[in-house]
Amino acid sequence: MACAARPSQVAGLLRWLATLLAFVASLALAQSEPPRGADGLLAVPPLARVTDLAGVLKEGDKAVLEGKLAAFESQRGAQIAVVLVPSTKPEPIEDYAHRIGEAWKIGRRGVGDGLLLVVATQDRRARIDVARSLEGAIPDAVARRLISETMGPRFKEGDFAGGVSAALDRIFRLIEGESLPTPAGVPQQKVDAGEDVLGVLFPFVIGGVIVGSMLRRVLGMPGALVAGGGAGGLAGFMLASATLGIFAGIAVLVLSLFGGMGGGRSIGGRRAVMIFSKLRVWDTEYNNGVLLYVELADHGVEIVADRGIARRVAAAEWQAICENLREHFRRGAFEEGATQAIVRIGAQLTEHFPLEPGAQNPNELSDKPVIL
Repeated sequence: MACAARPSQVAGLLRWLATLLAFVASLALAQSEPPRGADGLLAVPPLARVTDLAGVLKEGDKAVLEGKLAAFESQRGAQIAVVLVPSTKPEPIEDYAHRIGEAWKIGRRGVGDGLLLVVATQDRRARIDVARSLEGAIPDAVARRLISETMGPRFKEGDFAGGVSAALDRIFRLIEGESLPTPAGVPQQKVDAGEDVLGVLFPFVIGGVIVGSMLRRVLGMPGALVAGGGAGGLAGFMLASATLGIFAGIAVLVLSLFGGMGGGRSIGGRRAVMIFSKLRVWDTEYNNGVLLYVELADHGVEIVADRGIARRVAAAEWQAICENLREHFRRGAFEEGATQAIVRIGAQLTEHFPLEPGAQNPNELSDKPVIL
């Protein structure tokens, strides 16, 4: 004979099951929750290239990210670490990232080329902290765009590995534009495949051209020779490379001579460089801003290209753009010449900085001509 359970027995059984489920859930949560200190704040984890306390990365994905970071460090020297946690609350993610950075001391001693990426998955927050040598390559504005435009869309789809990987690819490209010391064991004058000689020589060349243009007006051609020799000697001494010094000296000599003859320059004179700085043309994510500087009175044309684009485009191409514009000015075809110059500069930017699939293309510089 079957007996029906009384309502009180059923209610008691349900309460017991609920208590058991709550206990099991609390155990699971305790196991997945990262350790915290007595103050309730997350403890700083052990140093590692990739730390996944949120449990959002597959083992294979984590290994791929670690391999990518290790390869970049061996090639470029810069050190990058990634930390993923469920939540940093009640502590702001900025403070948590700062505590990790203070404890881990990411980056080479005396160079300061470390970067820390922290992601709080449940808080939907991320933070990128950089050491002093990378502040120019990855300022706060660029870091925010990396988080919102590169990682954010992928994180919303639950693809944390893809978001982190895409962000690292962009970070690598930004760091490659910096003149950092090469890793231990790699000769200073010889950089791996990602290094660009123009990026290293840019400060010496632009300084030499400014001095050379002034000496050329006073001394004539010997002034350009003096500037080229001085820039080459200084570059060779500072970079510990006679080869790089020779390159710098030749570049300064040629550009100073062209500048003295009144032609266009791929690296502008002193006033053009001042305008370039004043208008913050250098303040772009990939250091690819270009200033087209025109003096209508004497049909003078100069181009100042930031290091990201200057190292990819030959000086002869910039010279050709300037000469074409000057020729149009002589004929009075100002609008046609300016339009052609802008189109050709835009073509160089499109070729060397193509838009990534699905990426936005924010306009970082004003399209309005500046009349001085």
